[in-house]
Amino acid sequence: MLMISQFLFGDYDAEEFSYDFPAELVDSYADLEAENPELATMLNDKVPEACSWYDPYNTGDEGTIDETQFREKVAEVYQRAVPLAAARKVS
Repeated sequence: MLMISQFLFGDYDAEEFSYDFPAELVDSYADLEAENPELATMLNDKVPEACSWYDPYNTGDEGTIDETQFREKVAEVYQRAVPLAAARKVS
Protein backbone atom coordinates (compact mmCIF):
# COMPACT_ATOMS: atom_id res chain seq x y z
CA MET A 1 0.00 0.00 0.00
CA LEU A 2 2.91 2.32 0.72
CA MET A 3 4.25 1.99 -2.83
CA ILE A 4 0.81 2.80 -4.24
CA SER A 5 0.41 5.88 -2.03
CA GLN A 6 3.91 7.07 -2.95
CA PHE A 7 2.97 6.76 -6.62
CA LEU A 8 -0.34 8.56 -6.17
CA PHE A 9 1.26 11.43 -4.25
CA GLY A 10 3.95 11.89 -6.88
CA ASP A 11 6.84 10.39 -4.92
CA TYR A 12 7.23 7.43 -7.28
CA ASP A 13 7.78 7.75 -11.03
CA ALA A 14 4.91 6.27 -13.08
CA GLU A 15 7.12 4.22 -15.40
CA GLU A 16 9.15 2.81 -12.51
CA PHE A 17 5.95 2.02 -10.60
CA SER A 18 4.50 0.22 -13.62
CA TYR A 19 7.43 -2.22 -13.47
CA ASP A 20 8.21 -2.25 -9.75
CA PHE A 21 4.73 -2.80 -8.32
CA PRO A 22 3.95 -6.04 -10.19
CA ALA A 23 7.41 -7.40 -9.32
CA GLU A 24 6.99 -6.48 -5.64
CA LEU A 25 3.51 -7.99 -5.57
CA VAL A 26 4.84 -11.27 -6.95
CA ASP A 27 7.58 -11.30 -4.31
CA SER A 28 5.21 -10.62 -1.41
CA TYR A 29 1.99 -12.22 -2.65
CA ALA A 30 2.09 -15.37 -0.50
CA ASP A 31 2.52 -13.36 2.70
CA LEU A 32 -0.14 -10.84 1.71
CA GLU A 33 -2.57 -13.58 0.74
CA ALA A 34 -2.05 -15.32 4.10
CA GLU A 35 -2.64 -12.06 5.96
CA ASN A 36 -5.43 -10.57 3.85
CA PRO A 37 -6.68 -12.76 0.96
CA GLU A 38 -9.33 -10.30 -0.24
CA LEU A 39 -6.81 -7.47 -0.51
CA ALA A 40 -4.23 -9.71 -2.17
CA THR A 41 -6.72 -10.85 -4.79
CA MET A 42 -7.96 -7.35 -5.55
CA LEU A 43 -4.47 -5.89 -5.88
CA ASN A 44 -3.37 -8.81 -8.03
CA ASP A 45 -6.43 -8.56 -10.28
CA LYS A 46 -6.39 -4.81 -10.82
CA VAL A 47 -3.01 -3.10 -10.45
CA PRO A 48 -0.74 -5.24 -12.66
CA GLU A 49 -3.37 -5.00 -15.38
CA ALA A 50 -3.34 -1.18 -15.19
CA CYS A 51 0.47 -1.28 -15.15
CA SER A 52 0.47 -3.30 -18.36
CA TRP A 53 -1.77 -0.75 -20.08
CA TYR A 54 0.39 2.22 -19.12
CA ASP A 55 2.23 3.78 -22.05
CA PRO A 56 5.05 5.97 -20.73
CA TYR A 57 5.79 7.18 -24.27
CA ASN A 58 2.23 8.32 -25.00
CA THR A 59 2.13 6.55 -28.34
CA GLY A 60 -1.64 6.43 -28.27
CA ASP A 61 -1.60 2.78 -29.28
CA GLU A 62 -4.91 1.01 -28.89
CA GLY A 63 -5.32 -0.51 -25.44
CA THR A 64 -2.85 1.82 -23.74
CA ILE A 65 -3.43 4.59 -21.22
CA ASP A 66 -1.56 7.77 -20.45
CA GLU A 67 -0.17 8.76 -17.06
CA THR A 68 -3.31 10.59 -15.94
CA GLN A 69 -5.51 7.62 -16.77
CA PHE A 70 -3.01 5.30 -15.12
CA ARG A 71 -3.06 7.32 -11.90
CA GLU A 72 -6.87 7.37 -11.97
CA LYS A 73 -7.07 3.58 -12.32
CA VAL A 74 -4.56 3.00 -9.53
CA ALA A 75 -6.37 5.57 -7.34
CA GLU A 76 -9.67 3.71 -7.84
CA VAL A 77 -8.07 0.49 -6.67
CA TYR A 78 -6.36 2.27 -3.77
CA GLN A 79 -9.66 3.74 -2.58
CA ARG A 80 -11.18 0.25 -2.53
CA ALA A 81 -8.07 -1.29 -0.96
CA VAL A 82 -7.66 1.07 2.00
CA PRO A 83 -10.79 -0.16 3.84
CA LEU A 84 -9.76 -3.77 3.22
CA ALA A 85 -6.29 -3.12 4.62
CA ALA A 86 -7.68 -1.22 7.61
CA ALA A 87 -10.33 -3.83 8.36
CA ARG A 88 -7.78 -6.59 8.38
CA LYS A 89 -5.48 -4.75 10.79
CA VAL A 90 -8.33 -4.17 13.25
CA SER A 91 -9.62 -7.75 13.30
